[in-house]
Amino acid sequence: MKKNMLLALIFSWGCLFLRSQDITVGTGMGISAYYGDLMFNGRPFSQVSPASNMSVSYSFLKRFRERFNFSYLNVRGDDKKSPALNFRERNLNFTSHVYELSLLTEYDLIDGQKNENWIYLFAGPGIFFYDPITIDRYGKKVHLHDYGTEGQSGTKYETAQANIQSEKFEVANSGKKIYGLQALSFTVGLGVRRDINTKAGIGIEFAFRFTNTDYLDDVSGAKYPDRSQVSPYVYELTYRGDEVNPLLTSPGWQPRGNPNNKDVFYSFQLCYYYKLGKQKVYDKWYFR
Repeated sequence: MKKNMLLALIFSWGCLFLRSQDITVGTGMGISAYYGDLMFNGRPFSQVSPASNMSVSYSFLKRFRERFNFSYLNVRGDDKKSPALNFRERNLNFTSHVYELSLLTEYDLIDGQKNENWIYLFAGPGIFFYDPITIDRYGKKVHLHDYGTEGQSGTKYETAQANIQSEKFEVANSGKKIYGLQALSFTVGLGVRRDINTKAGIGIEFAFRFTNTDYLDDVSGAKYPDRSQVSPYVYELTYRGDEVNPLLTSPGWQPRGNPNNKDVFYSFQLCYYYKLGKQKVYDKWYFR
């Protein structure tokens, strides 16, 4: 399904591009953040990372544009920065590079042909690729997806450990398969543009992405896997409370995550755009 959606996005934009005579290219830079299990009590933009994007858009009606957007964002969360003690004692953290392709429809709230300042809304579907990583207690960079920290089967680590006779463990019987590293998103946002001249302009955008995954941060399930059902190293990645307090040898009552809420991420960027084609003038009564 996700591959089909990616092909549909590319095909849809290709059809528009071949027919277009009014193309605008753009780029943006700013900050991004996420909201999920490792930012449950965090403030918006309290843990930010760099973000950038490139876009190509086509004006097909007076106030409407179709935009193909490629975004690179970095998102992260760290329990050490949480205002809540129980989350700080959980002591999980992650960062992830996100690469997103989206097809957005823009609508001008103010007529851009009569005003230098444009206020517009945008929304549309996308597909993104991510890979949550952390630094373990030994200073090693770890791709969490490969280790099945909630007892998932089908991980690279599980396959490798199956050939090691000296370390005996069973994969947790959680009924979970390892999650994929691609997911779907739906973007909604608000932007403001100002023309510099007839060809170029600058602006700002705020974009909010809803997703269909709860594993952007590698955390979803409420329960920790049993210590006897995963390898010692996987358990060190699953539960890290003992790193901040040696007396916290097990999570006890503390939940790991909340499977009822999907992850979201968002960005705030400064943008620059340049019009390649001649500006259309929609002077017919049905476009007014």
